[in-house]
Amino acid sequence: MKHSDFYIGLEFLGSAGFRWRCTDVGTRTILAICLEEHDTPYWYMGPPYITEEVVFDEKEIRRCFLSTEEAIAEAVLERESGAYPGYPAEFVKRMTEAQRFRTHPRLQHGQRWRTWAGGLQPGAVA
Repeated sequence: MKHSDFYIGLEFLGSAGFRWRCTDVGTRTILAICLEEHDTPYWYMGPPYITEEVVFDEKEIRRCFLSTEEAIAEAVLERESGAYPGYPAEFVKRMTEAQRFRTHPRLQHGQRWRTWAGGLQPGAVA
């Protein structure tokens, strides 16, 4: 989300998946209360609020979402775009796929590693 998306009373998901309600919007931060701490609605009536208001800075605001579907879509997009700084997404995909099928050069086809005398040794044919 962006800072401009927030207004007082907006309910959103934080980075850990908890529901929050925006209580104040500053120039670069927002204040919010967590809606999953207490069972009775009296804790969330205000201002002033009985429950603690938490400050969300610019970095934390970017990790907030309006819905679970939006959070999942962002996670999928981040995975596909490659979250490794300095490496293109296609390169990272190719390396992770190659690593899955990599075998050790000392092993024959069909062999596995097994523990032998405190170290790893080529095991029996599978």
